[in-house]
Amino acid sequence: LTEGSLSYNTGALRCCDTQILATMEATMMKKNRKGTGHQSSFFYRCILCAAGGMLMGVAAVLFLAGGNGADSMNTLLQGMSQALQLSVDACNNLLSFTFVLAAFFIDRKQIHAGTIIFPVVSTITIRILTPLIHADTLLHRVLFCMAGIGIIAMSIALSIYADCGKNPYDCVTFGLMKRTGLSYPVIRWILDGGMLVSGMILHGTYGVVTIINLLVLGRLITAALSFLKRLKWLRRTMNIEEEILL
Repeated sequence: LTEGSLSYNTGALRCCDTQILATMEATMMKKNRKGTGHQSSFFYRCILCAAGGMLMGVAAVLFLAGGNGADSMNTLLQGMSQALQLSVDACNNLLSFTFVLAAFFIDRKQIHAGTIIFPVVSTITIRILTPLIHADTLLHRVLFCMAGIGIIAMSIALSIYADCGKNPYDCVTFGLMKRTGLSYPVIRWILDGGMLVSGMILHGTYGVVTIINLLVLGRLITAALSFLKRLKWLRRTMNIEEEILL
């Protein structure tokens, strides 16, 4: 080999080494950006789920102030409270644990961080707002109940849209949707109807709003999800498979 050819080969090797190092650095930067994106997306989903939990707390306080009933779960909780001689909060925790346990056997993939975030934020919101919101007139009661129906639908829609784990009730709902192939409103009618009947047997209170929620809440949640998907400023998070099931 001549000195010129050796010099040429050495330069070529150095060029290849430089290209390999540049490729490795670009790959590492891409992986780091991807990891950061996943973390950012997860926190964003948790924020959406917490917002849903807060709205659920607001709806519960409005229903309580309205005095015309709430949803089927509230009727069951009040009945459980009387039968078991426990506070409503304790019964809510017991029922939530039951739903999560059932979801673990039906479809454990529905359980994630949002399964804890949603009820915790709801409980905190209820405790803060209950002493502050009161209905002094019949008009206030009617408006509170109407607003509560819309807000509870949006709260559940947000927790579903966040896709970081469903609230305890929807963990079971979505698990049954996948097992049976039935739509979201149909599954909710079945579960809500069962809870309402059980609550009535246990002497839980109910009213006009309870019946309205039973009949329309499933459809309102589906409509709220469609509305969220049309908002251009709201980052898309929902699982495509679950979107089709809805």
